[in-house]
Amino acid sequence: MALVNAAAETGRRCFPQSDPEFQVELGRTVSRIDDFVLANSDSTMEMLAAFKREQSQVGGPEAAVCHGDLKQHYMHSASRGADLLRSETDKILARPGPPTWGDCP
Repeated sequence: MALVNAAAETGRRCFPQSDPEFQVELGRTVSRIDDFVLANSDSTMEMLAAFKREQSQVGGPEAAVCHGDLKQHYMHSASRGADLLRSETDKILARPGPPTWGDCP
């Protein structure tokens, strides 16, 4: 969740004209993960928003979002493409039960 939100924030703010198919899929993925977390935990929209600010730099300063690690993460993720993002998200969200931190079952 943190990595997808970070990539989406970096794409929106730092690469607005790049990788349109990937950025659309990032937006869908953020929504899908939000829906999963809200349906399978006690988290609220306010809690998700706080998590995104703290863990993903959503709304953070440009220097934190558009440079360094987050920029590199976005570029790597975008190079993998929308189809891979979609299939990986499908696998993660297919697991029953509450959300877990990380991608370990």
